[in-house]
Amino acid sequence: MNRSTLLSLLGSLIIGAAALQAGTVTYQVTVDTSGFAANTPGFIDFQFNQASTNSLTGLASIDSFTSTGYTFNDSLNYVTSGITGSFSSLPVVIPNDAGATNVFARGVTSFGSIFTAIVTLSGNVVGGTAGDPSQFLVILEDTNGASLFPTLGLVGEIATVTVNTDGSTTPSVNSFAGGSAYVGAPTPEPSTILLGVAGLAALAARRRRA
Repeated sequence: MNRSTLLSLLGSLIIGAAALQAGTVTYQVTVDTSGFAANTPGFIDFQFNQASTNSLTGLASIDSFTSTGYTFNDSLNYVTSGITGSFSSLPVVIPNDAGATNVFARGVTSFGSIFTAIVTLSGNVVGGTAGDPSQFLVILEDTNGASLFPTLGLVGEIATVTVNTDGSTTPSVNSFAGGSAYVGAPTPEPSTILLGVAGLAALAARRRRA
């Protein structure tokens, strides 16, 4: 079995395994704020909201949060009801409750140069068919909780993952003064990759016996 065939089989196995795990999609969110003035305070606001009661339910889990140059004051955090976890005890899990805006705003004493997080969306909302979409948002705010960039997007967000009405997801970012944002393409879970490798090894062994 040549290398191209092995890679093709591995790709097919990973896609197939991902299909079996429908209802979960993972992104990496990275935000560069290195151009902000020194000692700028405020909040990093993470939200997961339904557009209406016609949207499906789901969860946004924030994990593997790291930062460079930031100073946080978690006593200033603003968290709406129903959200579990904290940045000292990850993951933070945000349900997209249709009854309200769902917010975890982390207090920032001084914005640094960069932060990154792994965001996993799960539940009926991912892969299901809904009347209206849901959105995961990242908003940079001042000390009053107002967006630093109010003209961006719907509510001043710099990064978004929209869960469309067909259950697919669309990442997007908005340019902003003093930095940039990146939302990476969905990445396979480690268990998915291991499953693909195991399947590939089994196919190779069967080929050798044949």
